[in-house]
Amino acid sequence: MKLAKTVMSLTLGLALSASVYADGAAKFAQGGCTACHQPAVDTAGPALKTISAAYKGNEAALVAFLAGKGAPKAATGRFAGQFESLMKPQVMNGSAKWTDAERSAVAKHILKN
Repeated sequence: MKLAKTVMSLTLGLALSASVYADGAAKFAQGGCTACHQPAVDTAGPALKTISAAYKGNEAALVAFLAGKGAPKAATGRFAGQFESLMKPQVMNGSAKWTDAERSAVAKHILKN
């Protein structure tokens, strides 16, 4: 009986985790983020892989950035000059208006790349 409860809890936890990632991916797409951020290739903005590496182990900093309260860690190199003109307006007019749960889901989506 105890094993069955443990298996059910793990299954539910995995399902909820998958749901959060899916919700984060959907919000990321709905927010227009995919226009500049691709999974593995740097295009107009850094790739999710690049962002994930910059924020590795620090989801809170990524959530803070999405809230407009943190400095970008991935806006380096060729992207450094683009933050003020391209990304900052997107944050202030987009992700900063999302709920904490939405920003957290998007951060989880980005960090799994």
